[in-house]
Amino acid sequence: MIKNKKLTAVLIIYTVLFYGVWAWFELFAAEKLSAHFGTEFMTELAKCGVKLAVWALPAFILIKIFNKNMYIKMPNMFSNRFMARWWLLFAAMVGYFLFVSYRAHGTVKLADNIRWEMLIPYILVGLSEELVFRGWLLNATMKESDKLILPVAVNAVMFTLIHFPIWYHMGVLEQNLTHFLFLQIIGLSVLFSWTFIRSRNIVFTMLLHSAYDILVLLFLGS
Repeated sequence: MIKNKKLTAVLIIYTVLFYGVWAWFELFAAEKLSAHFGTEFMTELAKCGVKLAVWALPAFILIKIFNKNMYIKMPNMFSNRFMARWWLLFAAMVGYFLFVSYRAHGTVKLADNIRWEMLIPYILVGLSEELVFRGWLLNATMKESDKLILPVAVNAVMFTLIHFPIWYHMGVLEQNLTHFLFLQIIGLSVLFSWTFIRSRNIVFTMLLHSAYDILVLLFLGS
């Protein structure tokens, strides 16, 4: 795990501020955005702007500052070169949603209530979440000599916890906990972490995350 005292201190301060600020935003400020913009699309787009400012920008700056301490360093992690085998993950993900749709409807069918205007916000969410949780937090807590199970597990818990404020605001926190629906978030976090570690490419992980969110929109409509 982490061996640099300065980096450890920054990670602790960052985590406290990050979770505190985002919990406040989801529980209180997001409602004001909704009242101000009126439409769901504009509200979500505004939230994406806030997310890029609160999530992506600080994470990118911290990655640059502590680049020498990162497990996967810049500019390698932002490479646009993808090995062909990693595209099989996209195919497998698409295949999973096609199977779910066929099993539910007896044929491959898109959701009836697709909100096409949500495509852009969904893409931006994948970008910002992966930059924070894999590009920064996971990347900063791994070392070449360490076993990676612990940092991946801690990252999965942290990724799940960041969803708690919005779940609480939507009134589904208890349901997600008692019905163990949160395990899906943990599973996705492990998948994205594994992809980032093996591909050493945060761009690919961002695309994979965004693809998942878009497939949810297309086949589940939410």
